[in-house]
Amino acid sequence: MNDKSFKEMEGMEDIISGAGAKFEFVFANAPYAASMGGTKSRLWIKDPPRKDTPTSDRYFDQLTLDTIDEVVRDEGPFYGILGYSQGTVAALSYLSYAPPDTFALGATFCPYLPTTHLGVTGRIVETAPYDLPMYIYMSKNDFIITNCMTNEYATQFSSVTRATNEGGLHAPPTRGESGYASLLDFLVANHSDGSYSPPSPEPFELPDATCESSISVLLRLTWFYLLLLLLLILMCCICICKCCCSTTKKKGGNMASVTQGEEATPQVIPNAVMVQQPMMMQQPGQMQQPMMMQQPGQMQQQMMVQPTIVQPMKI
Repeated sequence: MNDKSFKEMEGMEDIISGAGAKFEFVFANAPYAASMGGTKSRLWIKDPPRKDTPTSDRYFDQLTLDTIDEVVRDEGPFYGILGYSQGTVAALSYLSYAPPDTFALGATFCPYLPTTHLGVTGRIVETAPYDLPMYIYMSKNDFIITNCMTNEYATQFSSVTRATNEGGLHAPPTRGESGYASLLDFLVANHSDGSYSPPSPEPFELPDATCESSISVLLRLTWFYLLLLLLLILMCCICICKCCCSTTKKKGGNMASVTQGEEATPQVIPNAVMVQQPMMMQQPGQMQQPMMMQQPGQMQQQMMVQPTIVQPMKI
């Protein structure tokens, strides 16, 4: 996903709107081109050459570090750094690479450590824990990045504000969702005078917490959406049945009106042909077509996304 796609995510649009004019968000574009299912995308770190063999190069993501360096140099200074999904790897990798005072805070959504890149992970862990105040958001319905992966990411920081959405998916929080309001509070808080104190993490946000696997979450969500689909189909069938019954009753009423009353006796006219005019019977009303039920939208493939850098608005 490129910088434009990340900016247009519903959660990011809500965050930018909620943050107001005090902040200017600068979206960096990931340096590595990729194709996922025939769709062009961008990556912050490439997959290992062999899936079953993690990389050992400590600077496997050097092009990523250079890209963020360029943005900081050309458009900074910046107040904070934000990352989503694979962008959280880029953000943390850059924190281990850049001077400590480059940013005042950070925020990450659905973060994880790049365990398939042992060299990069080793460089990150060697520099941890980071004093940078960090906001970390995860969703219990995230079937791409498990909660345990995010909990491990959180151990790299000494001052962490956690937020967990009981619903949600693999995306930043939208307006009204758990984690949205606390993020805005985190961004505007004073983190240097001691007036802000991070809330204590919940038991399921601790490193030793038991977490659902990605497959378990996906199966749980699949059953939920299947039941929802069956419910919609059932409601549609009930509506069709009611429509059919209504049409049948209407048809029966029209037929009865034809036979009510005495049969008319035609008048006999000598030397003429008697013609009995048939009664016109009202045509039964046609059944209404059932409304088309919208197919549930297919789950977007979660692609790895770039970090976002927050800059105070210049006065």
